Amino acid sequence: MPTTLCFDFGNTRKKCAVFDNTTLKEVITIDNDSPETIQSLIDQHHPSKSILSSVIDHNLAIEEVLASKTKFHKLSHLSKIPITTPVSRPQTIGADRLALSAAAIHLYPQKNNYAQIVFVILFTARFGGCPKETDNLRRYLQERNFSWRKCKSRFRST
Repeated sequence: MPTTLCFDFGNTRKKCAVFDNTTLKEVITIDNDSPETIQSLIDQHHPSKSILSSVIDHNLAIEEVLASKTKFHKLSHLSKIPITTPVSRPQTIGADRLALSAAAIHLYPQKNNYAQIVFVILFTARFGGCPKETDNLRRYLQERNFSWRKCKSRFRST
């Protein structure tokens, strides 16, 4: 089975999920983002693919290690994922939010309304107080017959 290493570098923790095909086998908390640490994970799990979702200034050398040893993808606003981003500057949306939104659509393919609401939740967590981006989001929702109030109330009730 093909193994994939999925790295998630957040503000509080760095993690690596190990997948065999689509089955999650293990989640590892990583102490640092040194090339040696990443190489150790590669040596241990022998992945064919890797992906990095990072919202921090991580050690750029790890991207070279991953690209040289695996089919590597760094998740960003340039990634081809099945959502549109109703913002004027897509690069301001964190890779973690993009990953969650893509996962919601993948896991619930017949429930795109819920996936879009998940995206709204993630979006409002980032831009809740930014009037220009909030206006873009309202317009996006109206074009798709969504109610801004219903989405916000759903967000508050979760």
